[in-house]
Amino acid sequence: MKKEDPQEMRKQDAAKYVGCSVRSLENYTSQGRIGVKYERSKTRPVALYSRAELDRLKAELDSTLYAPAVLLAAIEADELKATKGGGEWKIRREALEEYIRKNF
Repeated sequence: MKKEDPQEMRKQDAAKYVGCSVRSLENYTSQGRIGVKYERSKTRPVALYSRAELDRLKAELDSTLYAPAVLLAAIEADELKATKGGGEWKIRREALEEYIRKNF
């Protein structure tokens, strides 16, 4: 028999399903981008994520990719603050969020 896909997933499985780290999933939860339900266990509560909400978050994350060329052009035009170190551009999260808020 084929095992059915679960309607609820534990944190580790949910993060793998969405394609992010467990820490990122925790951040999305604290930001209110995804809900979580806690189930009692022997030692501590277990976080359970709804598959429907995970699908919604996955679609949202897949649709919000920004091309590096756009960011490079913004850096060169001094619209986005960044520093170059070790041959790579480093952008502070706050600067990127502000740029996105202003331009998208």
